[in-house]
Formats: sequence, structure tokens, C-alpha cells
Amino acid sequence: MKRNVSRKFWLRIGIVAAIAAFLVASVFIARGIRNRNRIRELRESHPQYFDLSNYGLTVYVWRGYDGNERCMVFSGPATEVDHMTLSNESKNGVSLEDMKLILSTYDIPESNITVRTYTNSFSSTMSFEDRGDEYIRKIRRKLL
Repeated sequence: MKRNVSRKFWLRIGIVAAIAAFLVASVFIARGIRNRNRIRELRESHPQYFDLSNYGLTVYVWRGYDGNERCMVFSGPATEVDHMTLSNESKNGVSLEDMKLILSTYDIPESNITVRTYTNSFSSTMSFEDRGDEYIRKIRRKLL
């Protein structure tokens, strides 16, 4: 009798484990589909952020008028971009979450991605308070 209880117990444990594994896999599959769809949307709305050089990328980050960080990306490591280009492009910035998805489309080592802060002196709604190296490290962790 004791042996049957033990078998039933382990059978139930196995069934519960199989159901849990199925649910976890379903969540990952759904997330992957959502990410692919969002990447497709971003490719259409922000094509300038895709298919850049695989040698290196520079991500500029600033705080938007809503208090959230916004990003833009340019080809090349530690790219120096003129202020007018940054000012014009900042109107098309994306969220940190979207930039993370964009960066995931590149086959590039994290060491070849530079993160810089950007302050738009022409618009108080796009200003960014520079928080130094610690802030950049925090943003890198969120993006990469």
C-alpha cells in the first residue's frame, strides 16, 4: 500500500512539473512573439536605428519632458555627432525598452556599444541632467 501512495505522489509531482514547464514555455514563446512584432513596428517607425555598422554603436540618452529616458543610436563606437543632428534626431527618440529591443537585433559585443548622455540646450522639454558615470552604468545595465 505504501508503495502505491509513493507512486501516486511522484506521478502527481511529475504532472505538476510538466504543467509548470508548459506554462513557463508558453510565457517565453508569447514574449518572443510580442518582441518580434514590436521590432517590426520599430523598424517601420524608426528605420534609421536599424542595419547600422556591426563594428560599434553609440546610444545617446536624455530625459524627456515626461520624465522618462529616451534614446537614439548612431553607427560607430563613441561616435561624435554634431549638436544639430542630435537636436533634430532627439524628436524621434525611443524608450529604453524599445532601444533594448533594437540593440538585440545587432550581433555586436557589449564592449562595442557606447552610452552617452545628451542635453538639448534649445529645448527645456528635452533637457537631461548629467548624472555621470554611475548613471551611464545604470542605463547600460537596462539596455544590455
